[in-house]
Amino acid sequence: MEFFQKANVVRLRSYHDKYMLADDDQEGVYQDRNGTYKNAKWNVEIVENSNVIRLKSCYGKYLTASNMPFLIRGTAKKVLQTMPRRLDSSIEWEPIREGVQVRLKTRYGQYLRGNGGLPPWRNSITHDVPHRTATANWILWDVDIVELRPKQEEKGQKPKPRPTPITPPDRSMYSTPTDRSPSPSSSCGSSMPIGDDLEKIDLRSPDTHEDHEISYDCKSPVKEGRVIFYDVGNENGDVDDTQKEAFFTFKGSNVEELKDKLMKETGLDDIISKEELLVVVGGGAAGVYGAIHAKTVAPHLGVVIIEQGKPLTKVKVSGGGRCNVTNGHCADNMILAENYPRGHKEFRGPFFNTHGPTDTMSWFVSHGVELKIEDDGRVFPVSNSSSSIIDCLMSEVKQRGVSVQTRKAVTAVSVANSGKFLLEVEQLPAHHVEHVEADYLLMASGSSRQGYALASQLGHSIVDPMPSLFTFKIEDLSLRELSGVTFPRVKVKLKLVSVQKNIPQLTQVGPVLVTHWGLSGPAILRLSAWGARYLFSSGYKGKLIVDFIPDLHVGSLKSMLIEHKNQFAGVNGDILWASISNNSLMSIGSMLKDCTFEVIGKGQFKDEFVTAGGVPLSEVIFLLTLLLFLITLPLVILNVDGVTGGFNFQNAWSGGFIAGTTIGELALSRFKVNADF
Repeated sequence: MEFFQKANVVRLRSYHDKYMLADDDQEGVYQDRNGTYKNAKWNVEIVENSNVIRLKSCYGKYLTASNMPFLIRGTAKKVLQTMPRRLDSSIEWEPIREGVQVRLKTRYGQYLRGNGGLPPWRNSITHDVPHRTATANWILWDVDIVELRPKQEEKGQKPKPRPTPITPPDRSMYSTPTDRSPSPSSSCGSSMPIGDDLEKIDLRSPDTHEDHEISYDCKSPVKEGRVIFYDVGNENGDVDDTQKEAFFTFKGSNVEELKDKLMKETGLDDIISKEELLVVVGGGAAGVYGAIHAKTVAPHLGVVIIEQGKPLTKVKVSGGGRCNVTNGHCADNMILAENYPRGHKEFRGPFFNTHGPTDTMSWFVSHGVELKIEDDGRVFPVSNSSSSIIDCLMSEVKQRGVSVQTRKAVTAVSVANSGKFLLEVEQLPAHHVEHVEADYLLMASGSSRQGYALASQLGHSIVDPMPSLFTFKIEDLSLRELSGVTFPRVKVKLKLVSVQKNIPQLTQVGPVLVTHWGLSGPAILRLSAWGARYLFSSGYKGKLIVDFIPDLHVGSLKSMLIEHKNQFAGVNGDILWASISNNSLMSIGSMLKDCTFEVIGKGQFKDEFVTAGGVPLSEVIFLLTLLLFLITLPLVILNVDGVTGGFNFQNAWSGGFIAGTTIGELALSRFKVNADF
């Protein structure tokens, strides 16, 4: 309730970084990124002797939780603007604090929810209860105070309870860490007496966003900013609760600006402030995504990405230049996990519940990238260009204040007694070495030797890396003549000559493409992924058995060939189909169902390749449990890899999100400013 006690006018910002707007039709509500419209402002009415509020739009109508379903047979209900004959409970909302955010509960026990995803959900607002972990945070809202409640309204009233200091969010209700940062609000400055025995200021608000200055047609227009509440304590950290509450408006964007503002407000000198540093090793999908989410959760945190080449190079070439963002046909996380030859057992847990394909799609859609799901489940930008994904990510990097340093490499890492990371950063190609001290380290260097070397320096063991997702080299003249032909559904089975025992049966079904060097296509690539280690040990040699018509029994196929043999023209140009003996047809049928090729080596799948191997997942889980110091390794450097179809990128998005938000939340909980005098 404290979010609204001092507010006369507010804006509400959803999980998708969009504001709740009153529709011009004066009936509906929706979400929009631009919060400067008058439609985004809501007048707050506090219902006396209760813990509920009413929100009135710029059209003079109330935000209403209706009982009308948003979709037929769905649980979500419509949220409208109405002017009821009497002010009943349908227009009353109970604010429930959730860390630095708020949930708004209706009389039905449901919550105001800003929806994401594909139409008709995109940009809609409903009231519902979270049924899935992936959408649990959609009921969380940031409150921007646009105008404070006039002082005269407080006269004659009992003093309002002192606001609870803003602390890091309590995640106990959800397993998903929120990737939303607190948003700017506004207030008038307040001064307070400083006693001689008060020596410490504990700053509780984690956000220092800069926002635009906007005037409003209200009685007491106040420019926007972030309201910072703070306590003043003695050297033991004790706070005098009899002191008048202290707060001021801050519109800066970093810790130094906040320190200067605090010195002016309190009259204190020699305030010591500290900005912690996160170094991200690797500017690929996981590294960039992780950096964005760390900075989103903890805006005060300094974040630097170090990349040897250009950022997001694999994103650029993936999917033939279209970028296969994720896969949209795996709603069940158990099924999704089965697309990872290394990691599928660990992924059966809460990993994808934290940030799965639905979350990834929602994030990109909410940041302006339109997506489409193709028939095979692959998700691409509607533009069919990976530039849409790259531009979105790099725009967010710039907006969040993440620094990207290219042509540099981290060559060594160690841990100081203080728990900080000591990094040697080499400038390329000059070989000039910088020494950097970081509070947090996020390793996202993929399958590079650099990443494995750094992980080893930190005490990790490495599962030997080897190729995954490759094509098969096959020497067969008859096959070469079919180069370029695609078979839409083929069953392929691999038999290997290997020193290993108990090799599982390696079989896949799917499209196969004939190339000038052998066979490729999704079925072959998946087969290479699941058999990566066995193929490596066999020297990439073995027998490939192909069933070109897997959905038809061999007996049925032979009967069909005999039945229709008189209806087709010749074979090899000089033998009529009708002249072929039944025995020859039996041979053709057998060949189509059981055609054997000799695999003599592997090819590379364009510029897109995946490596099996890396840091064992068990070591990382153990490390994060101990929390001796915070090093996070997204799954691109771990012993995890997926098959084609968007699964490897989902691996990167999920790993980057978990790493970034984990670091951000820890940094947020440690964020403080100390003042000594």
